[in-house]
Amino acid sequence: MTANAAIQLGQGGRFGEIAPGQRADFTILSGNPMETPPEQLDHLDVEATIINGQPADLRPLWLSRPGLTLRVVASVLF
Repeated sequence: MTANAAIQLGQGGRFGEIAPGQRADFTILSGNPMETPPEQLDHLDVEATIINGQPADLRPLWLSRPGLTLRVVASVLF
């Protein structure tokens, strides 16, 4: 849910942004889908999934970039 949709549904401050105190469901990809040519989107990998602000599966990040994992988790939780 985006910030504007959350506000329209009376959920602003709980949903719609990645910020401390807000619930967050999102996926971290290996590249930016907005800058990836459409024919190459299937080459993006899922690096991590966050559900309700909690890491659901960070195995790829822990193995390849542990420093990034800590920054992502810290930014979501604090």
